[in-house]
Amino acid sequence: MKKVFNILRKLEMALDTVTLDNIGYSDVIGNWSESSEQLIWQYKSENTEYEELDDDEIIETEDYKNWLKYEVEYKFDEIKGLLQDKINGGKVDVWRKMSVADDWYEKLINSGKHLGIYWSFDSNSAEAHWGHNQNTPVEVLIKSSVNEEYVNWVDTIMLNMNPQLGEEEKEIRLFKNTSIKIEQLFINNEEIDISKIKNKEFKA
Repeated sequence: MKKVFNILRKLEMALDTVTLDNIGYSDVIGNWSESSEQLIWQYKSENTEYEELDDDEIIETEDYKNWLKYEVEYKFDEIKGLLQDKINGGKVDVWRKMSVADDWYEKLINSGKHLGIYWSFDSNSAEAHWGHNQNTPVEVLIKSSVNEEYVNWVDTIMLNMNPQLGEEEKEIRLFKNTSIKIEQLFINNEEIDISKIKNKEFKA
């Protein structure tokens, strides 16, 4: 457990210190390769002299490899700049939406501890990914803020750079067990009084 904790501590960093080397070109290229058809279509639209080549031929050309490297670097800078704009005084506002059971809030007051590591840096983009069912008919939206070093910037940037995921989710990934206090809480789109949990500490 101590070894795992020390590894996580090494991953903690301010956003402005994160580089593509931290993330790894090979990991990013691997994610982008899953969208090769989309990328090659974009490449052909920008380089019409290659539009008659087969996709496999294009992938092997030095021109395509250089183009892809430029696109990766450009996207990295774009995402990093977007995230830097979300930092205010060393803290980042985060939102998490969930579908929960009717008694979720009462349990939160009495015994709730963990709120999860999957958040969004945009309130309008937070989504309850597992949807509603008869056991979780209530939708909640949690607003909190965390110190920037408790955001896993490596995973966060990789997620937002992944062309498979699109640009709608605006995900932010926290380190597990990050301390969280609920600052606002909406249940079925209505803000509720959080005086009973205002000073309660939760974990990611």
